Amino acid sequence: MEKEKPFKLFVPPRLSGGQVSAVKPQTSARTTGLCQNIEAMNELYSKLYKEAEKIKRWKLTVESELKQKERKLQENRKIIEAQRKAIQELQASIFENEKLSLKLEDEICENKDLLKENSASRHLCNLLKETCTHFTEKSTKYEHEREETRQLYVELNNNVERMIMAFEELRVQAENARLEMCFKLKEEAEKVDKAEKEWKLEVSMKEKQDMKEKC
Repeated sequence: MEKEKPFKLFVPPRLSGGQVSAVKPQTSARTTGLCQNIEAMNELYSKLYKEAEKIKRWKLTVESELKQKERKLQENRKIIEAQRKAIQELQASIFENEKLSLKLEDEICENKDLLKENSASRHLCNLLKETCTHFTEKSTKYEHEREETRQLYVELNNNVERMIMAFEELRVQAENARLEMCFKLKEEAEKVDKAEKEWKLEVSMKEKQDMKEKC
């Protein structure tokens, strides 16, 4: 804040020959400076408020993305679990088919239909294993992304809390400064009014004195 300038009272010069000149006292430029300081604080308050609103909207967006990733992760887990059960059932079926194949090989040289079914089961099992591996890798990736997003959310939430506290402190400081400036402006106005009254009284006394001298 710029250094305050002392208030100066303009006293009209004494006139000769009984003439009286009414000159209004000049006001200090301090009132204008105080008003500008108040406008600057209001503008800063508005900017801080807009920045806080942007951060809150970003926080809501991050929360929404985190929930969507969580839903996708749950869906992938269900798919993986279902595929694991299917693989276990197929493996059990293959095991039974292999036992039966060994028994049949002892009795029959070859059973083409059974071998084809066994080969198809193996092929399907391999495909399901590959699919399960793919979804497992994808699920792991989502796990890492969810953890990174969660950490980012925690950091963001802490930053928002700190900004809200700082914003509240600035708001209180701005309000206190505004009240203080209003009080000072009122004092300055009272001083100006008092000076004007004293000046008018001096002029009136001068007029009376000049009238007495003429008489």
